[in-house]
Amino acid sequence: MFVDDERRVMDSYVLELALCGYEVDFETKVDVAWEFFEENVDKIQLLILDIMMPPGENFKHAHTTGGLRTGVPFYKQVRQRAPRLPVVILTNVTDENVEQFFSQEKHCRFLRKVDYLPFEFAEEVNKIIPLPKKKKEDEDKEE
Repeated sequence: MFVDDERRVMDSYVLELALCGYEVDFETKVDVAWEFFEENVDKIQLLILDIMMPPGENFKHAHTTGGLRTGVPFYKQVRQRAPRLPVVILTNVTDENVEQFFSQEKHCRFLRKVDYLPFEFAEEVNKIIPLPKKKKEDEDKEE
């Protein structure tokens, strides 16, 4: 599951993950993303989450600093429902307190968007949830 309000910016990341063989559900609206998460929590293997997003209805009363930190309360609610779910925070936030918070969390990685091209990001995802290796005969069929 990938949650980021900038669809056009992140399309290349989603496409790269799909080309690698990952099934990606991309949500741009926090409320829709939360509903999807709640309905599919047992099926989701990885959450990729931006920090700066409009808070929507679900998080409008949370301390989001006008949407600059919406991903933080979203993440905290995820942790209540799925404490072991791997989460990748993929953001441009440069706040040291936010980075420190996520860096100390178990089953969580904090990555800056500017540091990863789509194929590099896909490699990081593969470290967290590796895709099965293709069998030799499958590779031969593709050629």
